[in-house]
Amino acid sequence: MLSVSNGILFERSSIVNEISDNFEYQTFRNSLRVQYRTKIKELITFNGSAFYQPSLSYFSDYIITANATLGFKIWKWLSLTTTCNYNKVTRTNRENIIFTYGLVFERYF
Repeated sequence: MLSVSNGILFERSSIVNEISDNFEYQTFRNSLRVQYRTKIKELITFNGSAFYQPSLSYFSDYIITANATLGFKIWKWLSLTTTCNYNKVTRTNRENIIFTYGLVFERYF
């Protein structure tokens, strides 16, 4: 499955600077979203989504958000999964990446 969508959105924000000043701004953004999901023989699953949202007024102002999950079926009811989340906001100069992993126990009653 692959899904791509695009649209315009309006953002109004209040940002607290390092000097404790509030900075309020508003902008229109183009919002591009991609979602995907695939399975390989019911053993491996891969899915995720990504957003790219550049400001239409300020060239250097954009937001990137992405996440991806990979799962391996060990038994019929047990899977090993790992997830990666990434986020970047150039307006505040913030960026982070988070990896998680774990076991998923599925039991239906």
